[in-house]
Amino acid sequence: TKLVVEPTEEPPVFHHTEVEQLYQYDLWIDHSILQEILALPKETLLPDLHKIIYDSIARFDSIANTDHEQTSFPLHALFLLAEIGDKSSLPVMLDVLRQEEKYLEFYFGDHITETFWEIILKLGIQQTELLKRFILEGNYYEFARSAVTSAMEQLALHFPERKEEVVQWYNDILLFFLANKSNESLIDTGVISSMISDLVSLRVVSLESLIEELYREELIQEFYVGSLENIKRDLRSRIVHSYHKKEICSIFDRYDYILDNWASYKDEFDEAEFLDEDDDDDFDDEGWDDDEDWGDDEDWDDDENDLLAVTQPIVRAEPKIGRNDSCPCGSGRKYKKCHGK
Repeated sequence: TKLVVEPTEEPPVFHHTEVEQLYQYDLWIDHSILQEILALPKETLLPDLHKIIYDSIARFDSIANTDHEQTSFPLHALFLLAEIGDKSSLPVMLDVLRQEEKYLEFYFGDHITETFWEIILKLGIQQTELLKRFILEGNYYEFARSAVTSAMEQLALHFPERKEEVVQWYNDILLFFLANKSNESLIDTGVISSMISDLVSLRVVSLESLIEELYREELIQEFYVGSLENIKRDLRSRIVHSYHKKEICSIFDRYDYILDNWASYKDEFDEAEFLDEDDDDDFDDEGWDDDEDWGDDEDWDDDENDLLAVTQPIVRAEPKIGRNDSCPCGSGRKYKKCHGK
């Protein structure tokens, strides 16, 4: 359930003064600072990073209504927690996802759909039941819930031996949604549509009848995923798009990639070029390696940080457009509510 954090204007007191540097820098933070923080004792560093997250909640009104130059401190904390990979931090991440849209968009913006999946995967790879319970709790912000389903999609893509487990995860949730289709506090057709999109990318033909039932009950947005006929065709397609499998990066490579490729971190962005882009070519340029060996699942019992042994950072030809920018199609809607879906 949603944690209630008492509002305050008082900053927290930490075990390690080093973490206070996270309040001073955006993602241009020097890697040596991150390395210095990661070298601190885990038993005291984790509580400090958790405290930063809850500080962003407790002081949200104060920070949002004043001119704070840097607001990336909770994002830094989440990336650091993911780098450490301690499973005790997943409940903290879920507390973030339970917050209102205005909080999530203020602090994280594009990261909700672009990088949250990676944080969730690193923290929750052995806690999928906890992730399921979060999805079934209530009607939280659509993109926060979808970030969790995206993490499960990536789990199946990176660890094929766990695909059956992931498919059962989706099956349980979708059946629950069908059984509670009239519960407006639970049902979000955008989230369900996102899950269907995941199942298509995983080629889960076994859930076709369940998908048909969701269409009959009008719980799927055709604008989002297309017609039922298209879904059936795509589920059986032998074409596997490598761009579905996203890169898992270390915190250092992830920061570098964002700074080099995201429009919101660059001075210029050519919308005309964005509209002329061939999506498939753009994705092909990212160079996913579908034959990559991601290790055996049982290794996680001994060392979850094995997930951080990653390949080279991805390269994108053009910077991405921000989710809160106007959609370049001219609809007048925000990109996240239009072609960004």
